[in-house]
Amino acid sequence: MRIWFGEKWWHEDQYRDVLRGDPTLDEIDRAVERLVEVFDEEWSSECHGHPAAPWLLSKGTGPLEFQYELGADLLEMDGALRIRSVIHGLKQPSEFGGVRFELGMAALLKRNGFAVEFRPPAPGGRAADLAVAKGLEEVFFELKRLDETRIQAAVQRLTEDVMFATSDIMSERFAGTNAPKCAIELLPDALGMLSGDPESDAIVTRTYKNIISEEIIRHCGESLPIEFCIPSVADIRIGAAQDQFSGIGHPMLPPEVELKRIMRGCLKEALDQLSGFSPGIVVIQTGAILNPSVATSVIATWLTRADRDLSYVSAIIFLPAIPPSGGKVWLFPAFAVLNPKARYPAAALQSYICLREAFDIYE
Repeated sequence: MRIWFGEKWWHEDQYRDVLRGDPTLDEIDRAVERLVEVFDEEWSSECHGHPAAPWLLSKGTGPLEFQYELGADLLEMDGALRIRSVIHGLKQPSEFGGVRFELGMAALLKRNGFAVEFRPPAPGGRAADLAVAKGLEEVFFELKRLDETRIQAAVQRLTEDVMFATSDIMSERFAGTNAPKCAIELLPDALGMLSGDPESDAIVTRTYKNIISEEIIRHCGESLPIEFCIPSVADIRIGAAQDQFSGIGHPMLPPEVELKRIMRGCLKEALDQLSGFSPGIVVIQTGAILNPSVATSVIATWLTRADRDLSYVSAIIFLPAIPPSGGKVWLFPAFAVLNPKARYPAAALQSYICLREAFDIYE
């Protein structure tokens, strides 16, 4: 890890001006250096199977964005109450996704002038993920990043493997220049070969990765822009004017599936963690599709007719997850369900207003 950091490969011309916010090289250096302190040599020697390992130990535009944002968030939250438990969670393969979401939300709020405390104790043995305060206002946040189903996990592994392979090809073929964007859309027939069985899906993933890599290499010598189709596998564009970012897209499951999963599981669990004596906001992030209108109607009705007092809940926010394999088009617009019976209306809470503006939340 330290050898990798010492290379400072992101100083090369091809990586300039690729990060949102245009951070300076010094800011990127400090962010990556903080990563090296957290994900140290001991961790890197035992990190097999950790979801962050490919992103921390690889080069490319995608890994650089991942590394900078994680390092910057760690720097922002240094010294926060219970940050050690957050760092410990980041190192655990099974906890990384949820804890990363928690860290990112905390850093965003702190950058906007809020005091943030991780995992504050509350009466009755409850423990929300964040306590967020500004002036006389204190709001408890419970954050849920939904785990993938087995099929979703298989799709994610496929897109990540293809992304890493194509990123290496593009870097090699266009070394020393700003590499053109490579947009890949996996076709339904390709995803239909995934079953959720790890062994068979590993064979499918390896096969499609090799097919796509070989075809990209074969077409890279052509004049830009390049556009071609691999039948039953993927549509691919390289250097097309409409593509501002490299990325991999694929068909998704219908929105009803994810709404049922939320209603039957994580929503009730999240509400149970909030203090009933202070304003509470639930934020749920999912990589699946939701229909905002249907979800808002169903959840608002449920909040109104619940057989227990939920008036302490001000809002339930839904955020789409952008997969690390690329792409900037969200699967659904961020939206919030405002509790019709809330004692503390969300529109009057500074922290809710901050998130509404940051994520362009639809109400």
